[in-house]
Amino acid sequence: MAIFGSLLLALTKLFFFFTYLRPINETKKKIAKDAEVIDIVQETAIELVRTADMQQELAFTHATGIAEILKEFGPKIKSIPIVGNAAAKPIEKSENLAIDVIKLTTRTKDIVRDLEKALSTNDVSALEIYLKDLQALRNQIPKIKDM
Repeated sequence: MAIFGSLLLALTKLFFFFTYLRPINETKKKIAKDAEVIDIVQETAIELVRTADMQQELAFTHATGIAEILKEFGPKIKSIPIVGNAAAKPIEKSENLAIDVIKLTTRTKDIVRDLEKALSTNDVSALEIYLKDLQALRNQIPKIKDM
């Protein structure tokens, strides 16, 4: 009878192992493998954010310079006979574009810097907010281009 009880207990343990523990172990292995991918994706996203931040700084610098040039020389160019009338609309359009680029760049810069922190700390709720903010900014770009 003891042999039958031991055999029954062993079969129960094997059943439990193959039914419940083995899938859990396989899932743990998959998670460990996926963790490496997730880490690489996170590092790549952080690097992308840093690159975007540098590009935003560059765009901001040049847009500010262009706005200053247009502010200084725009009225002088507009005052030139014949040429001034033809140049008035493109100069005004360029001034407005420079202002819009500066505003967009400033807002993007704030988001990008905060986004880097959220990626580094795995702050999912902040990432969701920044995703929506970036999507809204991206939707503004075609409007600015078409002006």
